[in-house]
Formats: sequence, C-alpha cells, structure tokens
Amino acid sequence: MADFSASTLTYNVINSQIISNHNNFYFLSSYMLYYLNHGLISTFSEYKSLTGQDLNSVSKIVNFVSLNNLHLYGTSIGDEDLVGIPLTEVTDDIDGNPRDPVYPYMGADEGDVVLPIELASFTSQINNTNVILKWTTTTEKNNSGFEIQRRRPENEWTIIGFVEGAGSSGSPKDYTFTDMNLNSGKYNYRLKQTDLNGEFKYYTLANEVTIAVPEKYSLSQNYPNPFNPVTNLKYGIPYQGFVSLKVYDILGNEVRTLVNETKTAGSYSVTFDAADLSSGIYF
Repeated sequence: MADFSASTLTYNVINSQIISNHNNFYFLSSYMLYYLNHGLISTFSEYKSLTGQDLNSVSKIVNFVSLNNLHLYGTSIGDEDLVGIPLTEVTDDIDGNPRDPVYPYMGADEGDVVLPIELASFTSQINNTNVILKWTTTTEKNNSGFEIQRRRPENEWTIIGFVEGAGSSGSPKDYTFTDMNLNSGKYNYRLKQTDLNGEFKYYTLANEVTIAVPEKYSLSQNYPNPFNPVTNLKYGIPYQGFVSLKVYDILGNEVRTLVNETKTAGSYSVTFDAADLSSGIYF
C-alpha cells in the first residue's frame, strides 16, 4: 500500500491522531492509521469494513497481466478511476511510451483513458448582432451537458445558457446555441462540459468574436410583441452621439425614458418594463 499525503496534514504522536482535509492512511510501524477516529488497522480488509471510510475516495482492484507483468489488463484498461495527476518529471511509462500530460494513469502502464467527451469541433458564426455557436462530439460518456460562458476581454466569465448532453453515445452529436442581441464589441466563449458525477472540463473557442459597428441608424421592432410586462428594444448608431429613447402611450403622453445619454457607435439592447403601466398600445 502507498503512503498518501494531503495539502493540510498534522500528526500528534502522543495522542495518535491525524488531522487532515483528505482521506489519508499512513504507515505506523506495521500498521496503518485511519484518521477518522478508527484507530489502528493492519489490513486492507479492515479498511474496507469501516463505516464511511470512502466518502471522498474510491477503492477498487487494479488488474495487471501477471505478478511480473505490470501492464494493465481487462477492465483496468481505460478505467477513468485510475487517472492520476501529471508530473513534469515523469514523461514515459514502463514501455517508454509518452504519458498523457493531462490524464496520466497512476500505474506504470499508460493506457487509453476514455474521456467524458471527445470534441471534434467548436466554431462560431455571426448573424447581425447574434453569435451562433456550434460544436460536435464524436463520443460521449456520462455527459450531463454544456454550460455556455461568455466574456468581454476585460471582464470575467458569465453564464449565458446550458445545453443538455447526450449522456453516453458512440456516434457524433451536433450541438448549437445562439447568443442574441449583443452590443458591438469583442467576445470570448467557452464550454464547461460537466459529467453526471459533477466532474467538469473547459473547452475555449479558439477565435475571438467581433460584433461590428452598424453602418446606419436603426431601431428594431420590440420583442416579444405583444408582451407582459417586459419587452426588449434593439437600436444601432454608426457614430458617437446623444441618444434619447422614449415610450409614449396612445394619447401621446410620455410614460418612460429608456435612454437619455451620449453613446459610442455600436449596437445596443434596452429593456422596457411596463409592470406599473396599464394594458394598451405604446409607441
């Protein structure tokens, strides 16, 4: 058995206690000490019989070809539970084959770990002020889905949507998501793919997406229409200038000022909340 360590670990010799933020076992003479107040245990069978010992770990048998042949065998080949942490000083396995730099096996034999998904492509298209994201997977295993995230170059990532995955599939799957009514500027996108067990991995769009400045002044029809009680209006200005956007009722009374300031050239979207207004037609 191995000697495991944790980022936070203290051992009190007098009181025979281990305090840790992980499940840890340490050799103590001919015994191993389990830190969750189970005292001294000497065999793996005793460890497996303890109540609650596996809250943050997995115990399983690793299959090798033989006692003298440490190549993985049977169900251990491609077993994701055998994925370890990459070490820069360990680059090859026992056969001299390169270790996986992201998902290396914890054993001496580098196997083919089946990743949760295999992403074949991740692309973007621009349609006016909308960005259409498309991606394709060749295989999936226990894939819960994809969280879509967006950011401006100077800002933090924000969540803008979620697309469910196919679970487990051996055939290609196509996905799409449309990010609508963006202001002019540059954007980055990434996918946060999450497994059914909560593990996740990021896939970042290789290119930066640019929404261009409009060539002429425009004010689009509000959407949705009819609405209750919130709707959105999109407008564009080709040059910097003062913008005033107001809402009037059917009698010509001004009921709301949505924009009243200087704006740089670009495309914009503004929300009109009419929760405090009567039902009717507005201009």
